[in-house]
Order: sequence, then structure tokens, then C-alpha cells
Amino acid sequence: MAIGFPPKYKKQINTIDINYAVAYISASYAAERLGWKIEGYTENGFYANTRLSMKSAGERVVININYSNIIVTSSCQGMQLTDSGNNKFNVERFIECFNILVTELSETIAEQRFIELKDSFGTTGSDILKRENSIRETSKSTKGKIRFIPESPAAAIIPTSNYYITPLLAFLNTAIFFIMVMAGVGFIMPETESLVEWGGNFPPDTINGDWWRLFTACFLHAGVLHLLMNMIVFIYIGVLLEPFIGSIKFLMVYILSGIFASITSVVWNTGMAVGVGASGAIFGMYGFFIALLVFKYFDSKDRKGILISILIFAGYNVMNGLVDEGVDNAAHIGGLIGGFIIGCINYIDKSRLFKKHHLEIISGLSAIFVTLYAVIIISVFVNKNDIELYYKIDKLIEIEEKANNSVSVINEFTSYDLTILSYNKGIEHWDKGIEMLDSIDIGEASDYLKERRKKMLRYAKLRRKSFELSKRAVELDTDKYDDEIDDCITEADKLVDEL
Repeated sequence: MAIGFPPKYKKQINTIDINYAVAYISASYAAERLGWKIEGYTENGFYANTRLSMKSAGERVVININYSNIIVTSSCQGMQLTDSGNNKFNVERFIECFNILVTELSETIAEQRFIELKDSFGTTGSDILKRENSIRETSKSTKGKIRFIPESPAAAIIPTSNYYITPLLAFLNTAIFFIMVMAGVGFIMPETESLVEWGGNFPPDTINGDWWRLFTACFLHAGVLHLLMNMIVFIYIGVLLEPFIGSIKFLMVYILSGIFASITSVVWNTGMAVGVGASGAIFGMYGFFIALLVFKYFDSKDRKGILISILIFAGYNVMNGLVDEGVDNAAHIGGLIGGFIIGCINYIDKSRLFKKHHLEIISGLSAIFVTLYAVIIISVFVNKNDIELYYKIDKLIEIEEKANNSVSVINEFTSYDLTILSYNKGIEHWDKGIEMLDSIDIGEASDYLKERRKKMLRYAKLRRKSFELSKRAVELDTDKYDDEIDDCITEADKLVDEL
């Protein structure tokens, strides 16, 4: 199995003792016999695209032919990081077929066929053959062409003149994560409270005025594995997309798609989950890429393989989010849709409606679109009762602290009067908490918060009862209430675990 940017497999055939025309025509016949579609012939070889099948995802096979050897290179045309052995399979099948044909083909027939084939030699295939190790670049003459980048993953994190936003954003995400770790946030599995403190997208806080969380959440990650997986996928889409659309536009798409994803997460996550991670913005980049494919910004030869791999990637991650409660599927879907719509807005460039100030116009229209989306969807779909209910429930934590502080002075040396007074203060605090929870109007609240309020109310009543029984035990100087007190505490602890 090959891994790389993109995955590829290369092998050399020694042809030093074989007539050049025989080698060339045998290679051509081998590709035809395997059912590959040959796209371009040159004097130095040709390239072909494999057909889609269970063992092939439409790879491109480049055949470099010279007088001493043939170099066969199969590479993925989609956006996958691994090839499941497809490229090796293609190369080995080709070599096996070539070795059979080269023994059957006569020099006379081969040379005659080679002369006929010379008339079809062009420059398209030559361009493909020469760029195996080229960094991806975009110019007017190459627009719509997918160019390969170096196989070394290290090259993907080195900024160049037309590729610097992707490495900088990857560095920024990584730097923020390690700053958080040095500040005491968990390396493997951070506490939810820590993510909220650092700017996680927590719906009650976001809707209550912390709109900046829609942006900051895109740069936070819930553990090193979360960071690692996001950065690998982000760099891969970056090396394909940034040089093609331009670095500034790439940054614009990343930020606006991330905000769009965060907005969708706020509306979707009625369970008050904390949203963090660059995945919403990354899905936005894929959505933008789909728009480019739909509007035919790329050659038809490249379009099919890329589109298939994007749909597989998006489909797999969305399905995974449906079964894994820890995945913010709302952000993924929101980012994908947002990026696609921004890509549709970008079609203005292709239709030549605005020749000047294109970037400013596209950025402005996209920003207006995201703003309108935020205003409309939050005002229509966000349940303000949920937010109010959450904050009232959250106040119970403060009440519990006051109640516990009231009885914290009690020990074996505490006087009778102070002990009774302490329990009375604690009971008074719990009465306030119960009254507050009883007063909440839950008519239009979500089922999640209705159930949470019910459990919190039960918890408060159990804690009050344990205080009342403890006070009674002191008044009567008896231990007959110990079992009942233990039962209250055990049930209350169980509710805490559920909450």
C-alpha cells in the first residue's frame, strides 16, 4: 500500500537488449489490453487512465520510455492519502502483460506501427511525463490541470511563493494546541471546561454574546489525535487547492467555512456540546473543491477521480459522525455546504461578470452570505428557552457550593448550636435551588434540557433531604438515620454521573 501526496508506485523495466520500437509498441499494446484509456503519445512515452473497478479508482499511469529502460509510475488522481495497493497492482499487471507482448511482437511490425504512431505525437503527453516531481503550480497556461507535488510529506509543510497559507495555518493550529497543553489542558483528552475557557463553541455562551467563539473554535482541538488527523487532511487539501485558487482566497474560504460550520453546530447541538476543531473549515475546503468540479474548472480527465474520492471522504466522515456521539457532524455538514456555496459564488470569476477587484467582491459576497445565514438560522431555529434554562440550571452549581460551605465547619468539636445553624443554612440554600428549578418554564424547551432539569431537581431534593436527616440525627443524638442518609448520597452521586 502506497502513502503520499498523492500515493504512487513506480517500477523500472530493463529494455537495454530490446529494440526501441518493439518496447514502445509493446507498452502501448499492454495498456490497451488492460483496458486503459491512453490520453497522449510522445516520443518519450505516453500516459493512460485506468478504468474504475473494484481494484482501481481511476489512477493515472505514466510510461516513460527510453533506449535502456521503461519507468512505469501509477499514481492516484483523487484526494486519498493511501491507495489500498491499487498503484502496485496496476504496475505489476502492466509489466506482466508487457513481458508477454514483447516476446510476440516482431521488429518489422513494431517499427511500422511506431512510424504510424509518430503522426499522433504531441506536447500534451510530454507535459505530463516531465512533471512527475514538480511542485504544484497554477498559471494561465496550466489552469484546469492537476499537477503533482513531491512525494515527501515534509515538502507539504514548507511555504513557497504560491503555497504558504496551508503551512502557516497548520503551524498556528499546532502552536495553539501546545500552548494550551503547557497551560495545563489535557494532552490526550482535555476537559470540556478547559475547551470552553479557551474559546470553544459552547452554544449558550456563543448566543449570549460570545460570537467570537465561532472563529476561535476553528483553531482548538480536543487532544493530540484530533489535531493530528485534522492537520493531515488539511495539508492534503491545501496542497491541491491553495496553489490553484490563490493563497488569499484560500484563507478566506477557510475562515468563512469554519464560521459557517460553527453556526450550524450552534443550531444543531441542542445537547449543549462544545464544538472545537478545524474539521468544519476543512470540510468547507472540500465543499469549495466540489463547486470547482461542478463548474468544470478542472480537466475532465482529472475531475472524475477527484470527485469520487471527495464524495467517499465526505460520506465516510458523515456516516462516522452519525454513530460516534463525540463527532460534531453538524460542523462537518455545515462546513461542506458553506464551502460549496462560497464556491458557487466564486463562479462569478469564471463567468467574467467582474474582471476587476474579483477577490474583494467574492470575499465581500461570501461574508454577507455567512452573516445572513447566521442571523436567519439562529433567529429561526435556536430555542432561546434552552439557553435561559441552561443558565438557570448552571446556577445550581453555585448554590451547591454555598450549601456545602455552610456545613464545612462541622466537625467533632463543633458546638451543638453551630452545627444546627450550619445545617439550617445549608437547607436554606437547597430550598432556593429547588424553588429556582421549579420556577423554570419548560414548555418549549428541548427534550434534552427537560430531562436534565428533572434530574437536577431530583438531585437537589436528595441533597436537601440528606442535610435534613443529618440535622435530625444531631438533634436526637442518634445514628438510626445513617442508612437513609447513605442512600440519598448514593442516588445523588449516580445522578451526577448521568449528568
